[in-house]
Amino acid sequence: MKVETLQTIPWAPQEIHLETLACPVCDQKNFKHLRKAENLHLDHKLFTRKGYKPYPMHPEEASIAECRVCGLVQVNPRRKSEDLIGLNNALHLMKDYKDGKVESGEVLTGEGDRALSEDRFRKIQAFKREGKWLDVGCGAGRDLDLAVENGFEGYGVELSEVKKEFYKNKKFTVHIGSFEEAPFAENSFDVITMWDVLEHVEDPNRVLDKVHALLKPDGIFVAKVPNHAALNRRVNGRWWDMYHPLHLYYFTRRTLGLLLEKRGFQVIHAYSINPYGLGCLIKDFAKIFKGNSGETESAAPAPEASQTSANAPASNPLKATAKTAFRIVDWLPKKASLGLLAGNFLVLTARKSV
Repeated sequence: MKVETLQTIPWAPQEIHLETLACPVCDQKNFKHLRKAENLHLDHKLFTRKGYKPYPMHPEEASIAECRVCGLVQVNPRRKSEDLIGLNNALHLMKDYKDGKVESGEVLTGEGDRALSEDRFRKIQAFKREGKWLDVGCGAGRDLDLAVENGFEGYGVELSEVKKEFYKNKKFTVHIGSFEEAPFAENSFDVITMWDVLEHVEDPNRVLDKVHALLKPDGIFVAKVPNHAALNRRVNGRWWDMYHPLHLYYFTRRTLGLLLEKRGFQVIHAYSINPYGLGCLIKDFAKIFKGNSGETESAAPAPEASQTSANAPASNPLKATAKTAFRIVDWLPKKASLGLLAGNFLVLTARKSV
Protein backbone atom coordinates (compact mmCIF):
# COMPACT_ATOMS: atom_id res chain seq x y z
CA MET A 1 0.00 0.00 0.00
CA LYS A 2 1.49 3.33 -1.07
CA VAL A 3 1.92 5.93 1.66
CA GLU A 4 0.48 8.68 -0.53
CA THR A 5 -2.87 6.82 -0.68
CA LEU A 6 -3.17 6.59 3.11
CA GLN A 7 -5.18 8.89 5.35
CA THR A 8 -3.72 11.24 7.94
CA ILE A 9 -4.50 9.99 11.44
CA PRO A 10 -7.31 12.09 12.96
CA TRP A 11 -6.44 13.88 16.20
CA ALA A 12 -2.75 12.96 16.07
CA PRO A 13 -0.67 16.10 16.90
CA GLN A 14 1.43 17.23 13.94
CA GLU A 15 3.84 19.21 16.11
CA ILE A 16 5.75 17.90 19.11
CA HIS A 17 5.85 19.80 22.39
CA LEU A 18 8.07 18.55 25.22
CA GLU A 19 8.37 19.44 28.88
CA THR A 20 10.42 18.30 31.90
CA LEU A 21 8.55 17.94 35.19
CA ALA A 22 9.44 17.23 38.81
CA CYS A 23 8.97 13.69 40.14
CA PRO A 24 5.41 13.33 41.52
CA VAL A 25 6.55 11.23 44.49
CA CYS A 26 9.41 13.33 45.89
CA ASP A 27 9.05 16.63 43.94
CA GLN A 28 12.68 16.54 42.81
CA LYS A 29 14.25 16.94 39.35
CA ASN A 30 17.21 14.63 39.79
CA PHE A 31 16.93 11.97 37.09
CA LYS A 32 19.11 9.22 35.66
CA HIS A 33 18.56 8.43 31.97
CA LEU A 34 17.73 4.75 31.40
CA ARG A 35 16.83 4.53 27.72
CA LYS A 36 15.12 6.27 24.86
CA ALA A 37 11.33 6.28 25.23
CA GLU A 38 10.34 3.86 22.50
CA ASN A 39 8.03 0.94 21.95
CA LEU A 40 9.40 -1.58 19.51
CA HIS A 41 6.03 -3.32 19.12
CA LEU A 42 4.10 -0.17 18.21
CA ASP A 43 5.59 0.44 14.79
CA HIS A 44 4.41 1.88 11.51
CA LYS A 45 2.71 -1.38 10.49
CA LEU A 46 0.05 -0.67 13.06
CA PHE A 47 -1.06 2.44 11.22
CA THR A 48 -0.65 1.28 7.62
CA ARG A 49 -2.70 -1.87 8.37
CA LYS A 50 -5.59 0.41 9.34
CA GLY A 51 -5.16 2.62 6.26
CA TYR A 52 -3.34 5.53 7.92
CA LYS A 53 0.00 7.16 7.24
CA PRO A 54 2.94 6.17 9.46
CA TYR A 55 3.23 8.36 12.55
CA PRO A 56 6.27 8.98 14.80
CA MET A 57 4.98 8.11 18.27
CA HIS A 58 8.19 9.02 20.10
CA PRO A 59 10.14 12.26 19.81
CA GLU A 60 13.87 11.64 19.71
CA GLU A 61 14.34 13.66 22.90
CA ALA A 62 11.82 11.71 25.02
CA SER A 63 13.59 9.72 27.70
CA ILE A 64 12.70 7.01 30.20
CA ALA A 65 14.42 8.15 33.38
CA GLU A 66 14.68 7.05 37.00
CA CYS A 67 14.38 9.48 39.89
CA ARG A 68 17.63 9.31 41.87
CA VAL A 69 15.80 10.25 45.08
CA CYS A 70 12.77 7.89 45.27
CA GLY A 71 13.36 5.49 42.38
CA LEU A 72 10.19 6.19 40.37
CA VAL A 73 10.72 5.46 36.66
CA GLN A 74 9.00 7.92 34.34
CA VAL A 75 9.12 9.54 30.91
CA ASN A 76 10.98 12.82 31.35
CA PRO A 77 11.16 14.93 29.23
CA ARG A 78 7.83 14.01 27.64
CA ARG A 79 5.05 15.34 25.42
CA LYS A 80 2.83 18.11 26.76
CA SER A 81 -0.83 17.54 27.58
CA GLU A 82 -2.23 18.71 24.25
CA ASP A 83 -0.12 16.07 22.49
CA LEU A 84 -1.14 13.31 24.90
CA ILE A 85 -4.88 13.88 24.45
CA GLY A 86 -4.51 13.77 20.68
CA LEU A 87 -2.44 10.57 20.83
CA ASN A 88 -5.00 8.92 23.09
CA ASN A 89 -7.79 9.55 20.59
CA ALA A 90 -5.62 8.52 17.65
CA LEU A 91 -4.71 5.20 19.24
CA HIS A 92 -8.36 4.37 19.84
CA LEU A 93 -8.72 4.21 16.06
CA MET A 94 -6.07 1.50 15.86
CA LYS A 95 -8.07 -1.06 17.84
CA ASP A 96 -10.23 -3.79 16.35
CA TYR A 97 -13.90 -2.85 16.69
CA LYS A 98 -17.07 -4.88 16.25
CA ASP A 99 -18.07 -5.06 12.57
CA GLY A 100 -14.95 -3.00 11.84
CA LYS A 101 -16.78 0.18 12.85
CA VAL A 102 -15.05 2.59 15.24
CA GLU A 103 -18.36 4.27 16.02
CA SER A 104 -19.65 1.04 17.59
CA GLY A 105 -17.27 1.70 20.49
CA GLU A 106 -17.15 -2.05 21.14
CA VAL A 107 -13.59 -3.40 21.03
CA LEU A 108 -13.29 -7.07 20.11
CA THR A 109 -12.17 -9.15 23.10
CA GLY A 110 -11.86 -12.79 24.06
CA GLU A 111 -13.40 -14.96 26.73
CA GLY A 112 -10.36 -14.37 28.93
CA ASP A 113 -11.37 -10.74 29.42
CA ARG A 114 -14.56 -11.66 31.22
CA ALA A 115 -12.76 -14.21 33.40
CA LEU A 116 -10.09 -11.71 34.44
CA SER A 117 -12.72 -9.06 35.20
CA GLU A 118 -14.57 -11.57 37.36
CA ASP A 119 -11.38 -12.47 39.22
CA ARG A 120 -10.54 -8.89 40.17
CA PHE A 121 -14.19 -8.24 41.00
CA ARG A 122 -14.11 -11.09 43.52
CA LYS A 123 -11.00 -9.60 45.11
CA ILE A 124 -12.77 -6.25 45.53
CA GLN A 125 -15.79 -7.99 47.05
CA ALA A 126 -13.55 -9.02 49.92
CA PHE A 127 -13.60 -5.34 50.93
CA LYS A 128 -16.86 -3.98 49.46
CA ARG A 129 -20.02 -5.84 48.45
CA GLU A 130 -22.38 -2.97 47.60
CA GLY A 131 -22.61 0.77 47.05
CA LYS A 132 -21.53 3.20 44.33
CA TRP A 133 -18.72 2.14 42.00
CA LEU A 134 -16.77 4.56 39.79
CA ASP A 135 -14.49 3.16 37.07
CA VAL A 136 -12.12 5.79 35.70
CA GLY A 137 -11.13 4.96 32.13
CA CYS A 138 -14.04 2.54 31.83
CA GLY A 139 -13.32 1.54 28.21
CA ALA A 140 -15.71 -1.15 26.99
CA GLY A 141 -17.43 -1.16 30.39
CA ARG A 142 -16.83 -4.83 31.24
CA ASP A 143 -16.09 -4.12 34.91
CA LEU A 144 -19.05 -1.80 35.34
CA ASP A 145 -21.33 -4.35 33.66
CA LEU A 146 -20.18 -6.88 36.23
CA ALA A 147 -20.54 -4.44 39.13
CA VAL A 148 -24.10 -3.51 38.12
CA GLU A 149 -25.04 -7.16 37.65
CA ASN A 150 -23.96 -7.75 41.25
CA GLY A 151 -25.90 -4.90 42.84
CA PHE A 152 -23.53 -1.92 42.61
CA GLU A 153 -24.61 1.43 41.21
CA GLY A 154 -22.24 2.03 38.31
CA TYR A 155 -20.55 5.18 37.08
CA GLY A 156 -17.70 5.69 34.65
CA VAL A 157 -15.32 8.26 33.21
CA GLU A 158 -13.88 7.99 29.70
CA LEU A 159 -11.62 10.62 28.16
CA SER A 160 -12.15 9.66 24.53
CA GLU A 161 -15.37 10.52 22.69
CA VAL A 162 -15.02 7.47 20.42
CA LYS A 163 -17.34 5.37 22.60
CA LYS A 164 -19.91 8.09 23.34
CA GLU A 165 -22.77 6.42 21.46
CA PHE A 166 -21.83 2.98 22.77
CA TYR A 167 -22.50 4.00 26.38
CA LYS A 168 -26.09 5.11 25.72
CA ASN A 169 -27.30 1.50 25.90
CA LYS A 170 -25.46 0.69 29.13
CA LYS A 171 -26.92 0.39 32.63
CA PHE A 172 -24.37 2.77 34.08
CA THR A 173 -23.70 6.49 33.68
CA VAL A 174 -20.53 7.71 31.96
CA HIS A 175 -18.93 11.16 32.02
CA ILE A 176 -17.09 11.85 28.75
CA GLY A 177 -14.09 14.04 29.47
CA SER A 178 -11.31 14.37 32.02
CA PHE A 179 -11.62 12.81 35.44
CA GLU A 180 -10.59 16.05 37.15
CA GLU A 181 -13.58 17.84 35.60
CA ALA A 182 -16.13 15.09 36.28
CA PRO A 183 -19.10 16.58 38.22
CA PHE A 184 -19.34 13.99 41.01
CA ALA A 185 -20.09 14.88 44.63
CA GLU A 186 -17.42 14.48 47.30
CA ASN A 187 -17.63 11.53 49.73
CA SER A 188 -20.03 9.71 47.39
CA PHE A 189 -18.29 6.53 46.19
CA ASP A 190 -17.60 3.23 47.94
CA VAL A 191 -15.24 1.93 45.24
CA ILE A 192 -13.12 3.75 42.67
CA THR A 193 -11.09 1.71 40.18
CA MET A 194 -8.43 2.60 37.64
CA TRP A 195 -7.42 -0.27 35.39
CA ASP A 196 -4.39 0.70 33.27
CA VAL A 197 -5.00 4.42 33.86
CA LEU A 198 -2.64 5.82 36.50
CA GLU A 199 0.43 5.30 34.33
CA HIS A 200 -1.18 7.57 31.71
CA VAL A 201 -2.14 10.59 33.79
CA GLU A 202 -0.11 13.77 33.61
CA ASP A 203 -0.33 14.66 37.30
CA PRO A 204 -0.88 11.60 39.56
CA ASN A 205 -1.02 13.79 42.67
CA ARG A 206 -3.93 15.85 41.36
CA VAL A 207 -5.77 12.71 40.22
CA LEU A 208 -5.29 10.92 43.54
CA ASP A 209 -6.47 13.99 45.43
CA LYS A 210 -9.67 13.84 43.37
CA VAL A 211 -10.04 10.13 44.14
CA HIS A 212 -9.55 10.83 47.86
CA ALA A 213 -12.19 13.57 47.79
CA LEU A 214 -14.78 11.43 45.98
CA LEU A 215 -14.41 8.38 48.21
CA LYS A 216 -16.51 7.88 51.31
CA PRO A 217 -14.53 7.75 54.58
CA ASP A 218 -14.29 3.95 54.39
CA GLY A 219 -14.04 3.78 50.59
CA ILE A 220 -11.40 1.84 48.68
CA PHE A 221 -9.31 2.67 45.63
CA VAL A 222 -7.93 -0.04 43.33
CA ALA A 223 -5.28 0.67 40.69
CA LYS A 224 -3.71 -1.65 38.13
CA VAL A 225 -0.45 -0.50 36.52
CA PRO A 226 2.47 -2.03 34.59
CA ASN A 227 4.88 -3.61 37.08
CA HIS A 228 8.38 -2.25 36.47
CA ALA A 229 9.78 -4.77 38.96
CA ALA A 230 8.44 -7.70 36.91
CA LEU A 231 10.84 -10.45 35.91
CA ASN A 232 9.45 -10.18 32.39
CA ARG A 233 10.67 -6.58 32.18
CA ARG A 234 14.09 -7.51 33.57
CA VAL A 235 14.50 -10.27 30.98
CA ASN A 236 13.07 -8.47 27.95
CA GLY A 237 14.67 -5.07 28.64
CA ARG A 238 13.87 -2.53 25.94
CA TRP A 239 11.53 -5.07 24.29
CA TRP A 240 9.16 -5.04 27.25
CA ASP A 241 5.61 -4.54 25.90
CA MET A 242 4.74 -1.93 28.49
CA TYR A 243 7.19 0.68 27.19
CA HIS A 244 4.42 2.59 25.46
CA PRO A 245 4.12 6.21 24.21
CA LEU A 246 1.19 6.97 26.51
CA HIS A 247 2.72 5.36 29.62
CA LEU A 248 4.24 8.24 31.54
CA TYR A 249 5.06 6.36 34.76
CA TYR A 250 6.41 2.89 35.52
CA PHE A 251 5.57 1.95 39.10
CA THR A 252 6.74 -0.72 41.51
CA ARG A 253 5.05 -1.78 44.73
CA ARG A 254 7.33 0.60 46.60
CA THR A 255 6.97 3.72 44.43
CA LEU A 256 3.20 3.41 43.97
CA GLY A 257 2.84 2.76 47.69
CA LEU A 258 4.82 5.91 48.48
CA LEU A 259 2.64 7.96 46.15
CA LEU A 260 -0.60 6.62 47.64
CA GLU A 261 0.55 7.22 51.21
CA LYS A 262 1.58 10.75 50.26
CA ARG A 263 -1.98 11.46 49.04
CA GLY A 264 -3.73 10.06 52.13
CA PHE A 265 -4.23 6.36 51.40
CA GLN A 266 -3.30 3.19 53.28
CA VAL A 267 -2.36 0.22 51.09
CA ILE A 268 -4.26 -2.86 52.32
CA HIS A 269 -3.64 -5.38 49.53
CA ALA A 270 -1.18 -5.91 46.68
CA TYR A 271 -0.76 -8.62 44.07
CA SER A 272 0.62 -9.07 40.57
CA ILE A 273 -1.04 -10.66 37.56
CA ASN A 274 -0.01 -12.03 34.18
CA PRO A 275 -1.82 -11.42 30.91
CA TYR A 276 -1.05 -14.93 29.75
CA GLY A 277 -1.68 -18.35 31.25
CA LEU A 278 -0.98 -21.96 30.42
CA GLY A 279 -3.91 -22.09 27.98
CA CYS A 280 -2.44 -19.30 25.85
CA LEU A 281 0.93 -21.05 25.81
CA ILE A 282 -0.57 -24.29 24.53
CA LYS A 283 -2.51 -22.46 21.81
CA ASP A 284 0.61 -20.55 20.74
CA PHE A 285 2.66 -23.72 20.39
CA ALA A 286 -0.14 -25.30 18.34
CA LYS A 287 -0.16 -22.28 16.02
CA ILE A 288 3.62 -22.43 15.63
CA PHE A 289 3.42 -25.99 14.32
CA LYS A 290 0.79 -24.81 11.83
CA GLY A 291 3.20 -22.10 10.69
CA ASN A 292 0.87 -19.27 11.75
CA SER A 293 0.86 -17.44 15.06
CA GLY A 294 -2.46 -15.72 14.32
CA GLU A 295 -0.95 -12.66 15.92
CA THR A 296 -2.66 -9.31 15.64
CA GLU A 297 -1.07 -5.97 16.25
CA SER A 298 -2.82 -3.62 18.64
CA ALA A 299 -2.57 0.10 19.28
CA ALA A 300 -1.72 -0.33 22.92
CA PRO A 301 -0.56 -3.29 25.01
CA ALA A 302 -3.58 -5.43 25.82
CA PRO A 303 -2.58 -6.76 29.25
CA GLU A 304 -5.83 -8.53 29.97
CA ALA A 305 -7.11 -9.26 26.52
CA SER A 306 -6.32 -11.29 23.43
CA GLN A 307 -7.76 -9.23 20.61
CA THR A 308 -8.57 -11.11 17.43
CA SER A 309 -9.56 -10.04 13.98
CA ALA A 310 -10.73 -11.95 10.95
CA ASN A 311 -8.37 -9.90 8.80
CA ALA A 312 -5.33 -10.25 11.06
CA PRO A 313 -2.12 -10.91 9.13
CA ALA A 314 -0.23 -14.17 9.66
CA SER A 315 3.21 -14.15 11.28
CA ASN A 316 6.13 -16.44 10.62
CA PRO A 317 6.99 -19.34 13.00
CA LEU A 318 10.22 -17.71 14.24
CA LYS A 319 8.41 -14.58 15.41
CA ALA A 320 5.69 -16.69 17.02
CA THR A 321 8.33 -18.74 18.85
CA ALA A 322 9.93 -15.61 20.27
CA LYS A 323 6.57 -14.29 21.41
CA THR A 324 5.76 -17.60 23.09
CA ALA A 325 9.14 -17.56 24.85
CA PHE A 326 8.26 -14.15 26.31
CA ARG A 327 4.96 -15.58 27.56
CA ILE A 328 6.81 -18.45 29.26
CA VAL A 329 8.92 -15.86 31.07
CA ASP A 330 5.64 -14.38 32.34
CA TRP A 331 4.06 -17.70 33.30
CA LEU A 332 6.83 -19.67 35.02
CA PRO A 333 7.66 -17.15 37.82
CA LYS A 334 4.02 -17.20 38.88
CA LYS A 335 4.21 -20.96 39.33
CA ALA A 336 7.44 -20.50 41.29
CA SER A 337 5.61 -18.24 43.77
CA LEU A 338 7.75 -15.17 43.21
CA GLY A 339 4.94 -12.89 44.37
CA LEU A 340 5.06 -9.30 43.13
CA LEU A 341 7.99 -10.06 40.79
CA ALA A 342 5.94 -12.61 38.88
CA GLY A 343 3.30 -10.51 37.17
CA ASN A 344 3.64 -8.03 34.34
CA PHE A 345 1.01 -5.94 36.11
CA LEU A 346 0.68 -4.72 39.67
CA VAL A 347 -2.66 -4.23 41.47
CA LEU A 348 -2.83 -2.23 44.69
CA THR A 349 -5.91 -1.77 46.86
CA ALA A 350 -5.85 1.21 49.23
CA ARG A 351 -8.27 2.53 51.81
CA LYS A 352 -8.96 6.23 52.25
CA SER A 353 -7.26 7.50 55.41
CA VAL A 354 -9.41 9.91 57.39
